[in-house]
Amino acid sequence: MTDLLEWLAALMKVGGAYDASFMQFMIALVVGGLVVFLFAMNEFGATPIEGLNIPIAKFPTRILATRDEYARAMIVYITAMMVTLVALSVLGPAALKIGGVSLPPALTPAAPLVIALILVGAIRRVSYLQQIERNLRQFARERAYIPAATLAIADKMAAAEFDFTAYRSDEMLSLPAMTGVSREDFVRPRGSMEYSWARLCVLSYELDAGPAAAIVGGLGGPVLQLLENKRQILADDVVEYRARRRGRSEAGTGKQLHARIREMLRAYHILLAGALRRELAPGADVTAELVRLGFLCAGSRETVSERGNLIIGGLGVMAACLLLLVMAAAALSGLWNASRYFPASVLDAFLWCISAVSGHGIAILLADRMRARMIARGRWYRSFAGAVISPLANLIRVGVVCGIGGYVVFVLWGAVYQEVVTPALFKGMAAYAMMPATTGAFYAFSLDNIELRCRPPRWLEITLQALVTAFFGIVACSAWFTVTGDNPRNGYDLVILVMLFGAAIGGSLGWYIPASVPEEAYDPVGEVRAARVRKLEDIAGAKFGDPNTARQWLDKTSAQLGDRTPRAAARDGVDGYEDAVGLLAGS
Repeated sequence: MTDLLEWLAALMKVGGAYDASFMQFMIALVVGGLVVFLFAMNEFGATPIEGLNIPIAKFPTRILATRDEYARAMIVYITAMMVTLVALSVLGPAALKIGGVSLPPALTPAAPLVIALILVGAIRRVSYLQQIERNLRQFARERAYIPAATLAIADKMAAAEFDFTAYRSDEMLSLPAMTGVSREDFVRPRGSMEYSWARLCVLSYELDAGPAAAIVGGLGGPVLQLLENKRQILADDVVEYRARRRGRSEAGTGKQLHARIREMLRAYHILLAGALRRELAPGADVTAELVRLGFLCAGSRETVSERGNLIIGGLGVMAACLLLLVMAAAALSGLWNASRYFPASVLDAFLWCISAVSGHGIAILLADRMRARMIARGRWYRSFAGAVISPLANLIRVGVVCGIGGYVVFVLWGAVYQEVVTPALFKGMAAYAMMPATTGAFYAFSLDNIELRCRPPRWLEITLQALVTAFFGIVACSAWFTVTGDNPRNGYDLVILVMLFGAAIGGSLGWYIPASVPEEAYDPVGEVRAARVRKLEDIAGAKFGDPNTARQWLDKTSAQLGDRTPRAAARDGVDGYEDAVGLLAGS
């Protein structure tokens, strides 16, 4: 108890050293952090995912992710929001002036709270801050693989055939859910409107009263109810359309009606896919569950690793190598007159190690993020002389971004290590930023070599990265001595250690990362896309009975498919696949 009182008294003395505005700033920062935390906890899972191209329904994050994915995304999102809040709060009113908002001088200490309220959307005055929140939310989802895996299962369901055996009886066809469906619709071509409507009605019944109802549960209930209300409106339009066709009157909006049915069917598939992934145990066979629900689909492999595991493993190997190296150097430093910056204790070794892991870890994360975004936008690879290449400019861009990220981390660690921030620190760390820049560029280079199947020999992968990182370590250390005004000859031991330090960083990452990346990275959407094409090839082969004739049909452009080949239509999406199957059935 006495120790506690002494600690509180010491804390009050420390607090008294600060003026009132600083204490107000800290209180505003704490309250702002609480606002951001509560917002993230309540809104992240309920916020609809953008970019699904399903206007008829908004799918909240929590219903399209497994529990582990959702928890991982939530942690990333909250952490990123808190870091952003602190960074913007340090800028203070300047961060608000960028958006055209000026705080009165009296409210300047409350800037963190104002920034927090803008980030969460309570104050809609600074659009770029709200855009930062949206970007952080999307970043967290992508890191947790939301919703790519769910969309892959939805596409797999859409491309699979369905077992309608249980729905052919008069009793089932008389159900309200089967309005507008006739027995003949179950055997119509895949690309027909009648088949799509029959499949939509069957899936609606399954989700409402069949085995799938227990899977969707209460979490997906509101979205399901919304879809059901819109499907019932659509049912009236289908009945009216079919009545017109039977009366030989103008059908009118058949294509538009079919497009609405397809959109509705895709929404049901996404809802069921999310429920399956959420309810099944990790590692469970999703395909077996789909077959139980009536989908006739082939097996699929699941994700066995993630890029995050690769990065963590690489940094772990690097940390172990660096810690051993610096501890050995510190232990041997008594054999000569070590320079003043040379590590002399286990604590020094730990600080060297953790600062390097932080700087190079940020570099790898930035490189991975930047490369993935450019690939998604089609701006990473180029065609040259009939081959696919990755331009050198890509690695330069990645290196610059990673160098900036590493520089910020090194400056922060330098301030902690030296307990003072000086202009020399900012200048010296700029030279050391070349090392994380090298790490980020080599990370992207290694992934490119693996994807393009042009990996150099194993010894060259390791040696090249080790030598380049060691070289920039020597350059950085020499520049540091120039900035501080010291003679490099008096610190030759530090130059040698930094050279070995850089070689250990480059060598360990060059040894671990290229060897740990699978030759064919798991892509659930790409896997389903390839499965659609293979299935269409099988159907065409069975239809024509001659492989050459089937191949000619698959590669022949058709106006009915939007001037695409059947193979390209199936690759582009489920709708294109169904149109190609329907075209094949009518040929």
